[in-house]
Amino acid sequence: MIHNTFLVEIFHESPRQIEFFRYPDSIHTLVKKAKIGGLLTPSPPLCYTINNHKKCDFIGGIMKRMSIIGVAFVASIGIAFQSYYSLQASPAESTLIETRQQVDNEPITVVFDLGNVLIATNKRAALWHLGPRNVFSYLIRNRSIGLMKKQFYAALNRIDGSDSNPYGAKDPDGHMLPNLMATWLQGKQPNAQLLEKVVHEIENHPEWFSTKQEQHIITAMANFTFNPNNLINACRPINEMVSFARQCKEKNHRLYVLSNWDPESFELLAKKYPELFKLFDGVVISGQVHKMKPDPDIFSLITQKVPAHTCIFIDDQQENIDAAQKAGMHTILAAPKRALISKAPDMQKLQAKFKQLEKLCSCTAPTN
Repeated sequence: MIHNTFLVEIFHESPRQIEFFRYPDSIHTLVKKAKIGGLLTPSPPLCYTINNHKKCDFIGGIMKRMSIIGVAFVASIGIAFQSYYSLQASPAESTLIETRQQVDNEPITVVFDLGNVLIATNKRAALWHLGPRNVFSYLIRNRSIGLMKKQFYAALNRIDGSDSNPYGAKDPDGHMLPNLMATWLQGKQPNAQLLEKVVHEIENHPEWFSTKQEQHIITAMANFTFNPNNLINACRPINEMVSFARQCKEKNHRLYVLSNWDPESFELLAKKYPELFKLFDGVVISGQVHKMKPDPDIFSLITQKVPAHTCIFIDDQQENIDAAQKAGMHTILAAPKRALISKAPDMQKLQAKFKQLEKLCSCTAPTN
């Protein structure tokens, strides 16, 4: 509500008419000064002669005077109203302004997956653990290492009595994880207990395998996967991505980890690479929170701490990217440059996309 009222005189050829207007103080002062200067006093008619006949134009005289203050008056309206509404803003409007400023000042949050983003598995170490002779013989017979993993998953599904998991979790190759692995990754079953159960079932069901050698290899895969020491011994940082994370930290971005990883082997991983994990402001591991990607609940553990629109989520699996987008995050699919040789991300494409999202995050604010 505007509290200051004053009169503005509008002059016509007929006697003066007075109309009431409401204006802020700054316009009041301007018009008051105009009156003192005689700019708003009644103007004499504008007279001229045509063919020896004198004519007078009352309106022209008025407009001549009024034009003097026209520009100043109109220019002052914008300034006056801007000043007035800034001073008279309601508490709710003031809160909205402050909130918008806080949102605009929010730092960017970069959320990293671990496997195939920051951490790679040394395939030579993994194959060595399975036994070079066993692997060589298996390849001669089956001509595919990928088939080895399918047989491993099939054995786990037989043990559990299911053929999928209820969370939609997949491995980096797009295969649905066995429910037994999903339970393990959520920290709901200790490694030693799970390993003992799996090895026992494999050894007692030779009919699941075409040869004794296949049975031995699947047993070795279980020992590699569910034994924390064996798994972490084959893990190494992806140096390009670690350097990228450091660059993000130098820009004062917040850094988070969000990964499907069992709690026991992650503890060993964090101890093995302490300098890497010192970079992060927070770590969300499926085995510690008992939730896993792509379940929306695990993403909410991040968005409860930082605004979703400030987050750039980097992952190597499309289903996790889709879930992050539904949670309101910006995303980068860390696709490998040479999938057959290495699953390390294509850094050129990743950094180009990241630069675009950095600009977007810097100017994005909630629409509600």
